[in-house]
Amino acid sequence: MINESKTSVERKLISKIFYGFMLFVIAVEYLSNHLIHQLNEPVLINPAADNTYWLLHLLMIPQLIASSNDVALAFEIIWVALILCCLVFERQVIFNWLFTIFFLVFIVTKNSFVAHQEHGINAAFLMSFIFLVRNETRFSFLFRAFRYYVLFIFVSAACWKILRWNFTNPFQLSEILKSQHAYYL
Repeated sequence: MINESKTSVERKLISKIFYGFMLFVIAVEYLSNHLIHQLNEPVLINPAADNTYWLLHLLMIPQLIASSNDVALAFEIIWVALILCCLVFERQVIFNWLFTIFFLVFIVTKNSFVAHQEHGINAAFLMSFIFLVRNETRFSFLFRAFRYYVLFIFVSAACWKILRWNFTNPFQLSEILKSQHAYYL
């Protein structure tokens, strides 16, 4: 049986860390000029082959947000306000739902117009789902499931590298970093 009061304290701590981290991510995105309003009304769209992307593009949501810097800035300000609401009112799951929806729209819009899929932020998006429940037992279950899922990703990546003998290549990590982060160099 799960101790409800202990889980509640852990939930508050995890919530503060997660949403504080999201504020940090947005600050880094802003300083790197990677927010939607900093794209200066892009016109080229690359929704890739993802059904979620196609659905949002058929609804014209990314086009509406990216079509004007003012709309994009308003969207991002509302998103930051939702993060602050999630920090202050961690038990009100409506803010968590709205945050997750805005997060999805942000990811789809940004990735569609920069024509580059940023997979690093997907883990944060997946983690936002654990805050969508009020029940402490469900929260604890979702948090443990997310933890095991992340461990599965790392273990399967390690097995892939071991099976392909990539660990014998001394330049493997540096080459991956160069190919994936060339624009930072």
